[in-house]
Amino acid sequence: MGSYSVVFAKEMSRAGDLPRALPLLRLLPIVRPSSARRARAYLNRKQPMLEEKYTGNGKVLLLAGGGKIYTDLAARFVRSERELEDIAASPYSRQIVRNILSSGHRAALEFDYFLFGVAGYSRVTEAQLVRKRLASYLIKSGRAELNGKRRFSVVYPREVAEFSAPVALPGGGTATLSGRDLAELTRQWYEAGLEAGLPEENLRYLKPQATEFKAIIGMNAHALLDWFAIRCCRNAQHEIRDLAWKMLRLCRRAAPDLFEGAGPNCVQLGYCPENNLQNARCKGRIITKDEALTVLRERGAPKMKTRDIIGNGKLGELTLSGGMREAAPPSDSEFEEE
Repeated sequence: MGSYSVVFAKEMSRAGDLPRALPLLRLLPIVRPSSARRARAYLNRKQPMLEEKYTGNGKVLLLAGGGKIYTDLAARFVRSERELEDIAASPYSRQIVRNILSSGHRAALEFDYFLFGVAGYSRVTEAQLVRKRLASYLIKSGRAELNGKRRFSVVYPREVAEFSAPVALPGGGTATLSGRDLAELTRQWYEAGLEAGLPEENLRYLKPQATEFKAIIGMNAHALLDWFAIRCCRNAQHEIRDLAWKMLRLCRRAAPDLFEGAGPNCVQLGYCPENNLQNARCKGRIITKDEALTVLRERGAPKMKTRDIIGNGKLGELTLSGGMREAAPPSDSEFEEE
């Protein structure tokens, strides 16, 4: 570890921040006075400090979407024999929207589009987010910021930031470092690279997965329903699940007719398609797909599809032999809390 980090640690110790200062001071026991003076001058030049945020505090804004709904209008164009002008002038039909949602023929939902602004999430979530291909993304550049103001901002769970463990040092010996210490050391190395003239687009190779990202996201209602089904589930990673629920709440307020029944798969389907991979907190409370099929076979309806019975609201009336729980779909509100 360089002398800059040692001087930084000494400054923290003078400020009373001994828990963070001591691990850094152990990394280099002897610092030459001349090096210390140069390092102090470097640190006094208003260097950007580590910006730390914790998962669960990301921000989501609905930038566009809701208000007038076009799903019913799109559906009319498919079936109506009227003139275009007459179809366009038709009043909004909530019943048409409900019929589309209950039938599963969701193509018309793709004519309602929603834009979101997202910030305060890590690249861990960014990597999962962009797997949804039927969407549009513009993500903030990882190379430079406006006016040359560079930030080293990280988002991680508090337990990761505070967890400390002994690590072996390249020059020999060990030091006990927390996740926060490692992020700060990486920031110092990154800033030193910038001062040395290394391209930022190359330095970012060592930026952590915890690096914050900012993006604008566009999805149609069909894509959103599919995305909510997967990412609102308890099996989803906690940070992207937080993002999904915040987006869903905004959608419900903006377009309740489209998203009233949206949520994880078990809410939309009435059963859990994860089967053996069902989340531990859901076991014994939410019927799985395999269990639902067993219900149908025991009731003598092998030719009926599971979704047909669930769609008619009949699954909740059925139980498996041997005292199996009721198969009624759960309320989605119970899934919002971790």
